[in-house]
Amino acid sequence: MTALERLPFIQADTTGKKFWAVTPTDDYAADNATGRAYADALIAYMKETGAVNLLGSIVRSMMESRTYGGIEVGFMHRIAETVVA
Repeated sequence: MTALERLPFIQADTTGKKFWAVTPTDDYAADNATGRAYADALIAYMKETGAVNLLGSIVRSMMESRTYGGIEVGFMHRIAETVVA
């Protein structure tokens, strides 16, 4: 497993990598907290590796999933908070 694959929302299999593989719980508050934690993990990874282009791959995968629930809202909110901090 690569460092990238240790990010909890990235899934790798024989067909390649999926950059946004999440499973909502239907509990908006819990999902929002999960999204925020996922963003924190990504931010730490990007700071450690300098791989800032990863965010674009994640957003693209998020768009391809055609869902935007609590996990995605929490994730994007935390990214935005970090940008303006």
